[in-house]
Amino acid sequence: MKGPVEVWCGAAGSGKTSHLLALFRDELRRLQTAGSPGQAVWITPTARSRRAIRHDLLDPSLDVCFAPNVLTFDQFAERLLQSTGPGITPLSRVAQRIIVRTIIDSIPSGVTLCSARGTNHTAVAEWRIAGKILQHAARVVIHEAAIGVE
Repeated sequence: MKGPVEVWCGAAGSGKTSHLLALFRDELRRLQTAGSPGQAVWITPTARSRRAIRHDLLDPSLDVCFAPNVLTFDQFAERLLQSTGPGITPLSRVAQRIIVRTIIDSIPSGVTLCSARGTNHTAVAEWRIAGKILQHAARVVIHEAAIGVE
């Protein structure tokens, strides 16, 4: 991977998105001027947040942008897999369940996975996202094993 990777964390409303949008706009303008658009990527968890970022991206400082590469985790993983070539087989639903079950079974007793309003439960949306990430991560591992990457 070329270039730095930064992870920004903060409370809702603290200005993370606004600041990152300004940085992303600056980078998109720089790349357009340099004649190499399409080199910056914004990765976001959901299609809803992707739409919001794309909507907020254009402003007076960036009035046009073709293919800004604002992707969901799923879309980003798919692009990575497509760029690696053939030989990758997706995990079946059964294999995904076995892996998730193994992870859950390895959690020490007494550890709460999720708690809301006093009731322990699994957050379905989070598990769906985690399942997709797990599936794509497993695809990469399978592919790397197939081509001999350690």
